[in-house]
Amino acid sequence: MGGQEINIVFIVVVITLALYSLRGLRDGFIKTIFGMCTLFVAIGAGFLLGSDLRAVVTIFIITWLALWCVCFALNLMAKLPILDGLNKTAGLLVGLLRGFVTVWAWGLVLRIFVFTEIGKEIYVLVGRSRFLVVLYENNLLYEIGKGFM
Repeated sequence: MGGQEINIVFIVVVITLALYSLRGLRDGFIKTIFGMCTLFVAIGAGFLLGSDLRAVVTIFIITWLALWCVCFALNLMAKLPILDGLNKTAGLLVGLLRGFVTVWAWGLVLRIFVFTEIGKEIYVLVGRSRFLVVLYENNLLYEIGKGFM
């Protein structure tokens, strides 16, 4: 595993990181964080508090709507001049983090399929880029997953 080669995997990773960052910048911190968390919180609330399917669905919908209203209100406040810049900058950083999580998820898939023909080819391409090697070898999702095994 060596130097810095720009190949298709490198390009896809860089574009992914850039697009997630730009989306975070556009949406801002509040909308990006709420977008990531609302679905999980609503599903969790539905299953924790609901006793049957109808209750789970009802609680999910109520929780999702309540969180959406909170996000909407916070987003309005974040439009104030000073807060808007902070919201956008923090959104860019959270968007970049989402991009890394996506790339790390791809790294997990690669670990599973590394013994297939296409997996070997992608692994070779990853090995030709220092940047991709660093991402692959420092995969936080993999490290977290190892803790559960």
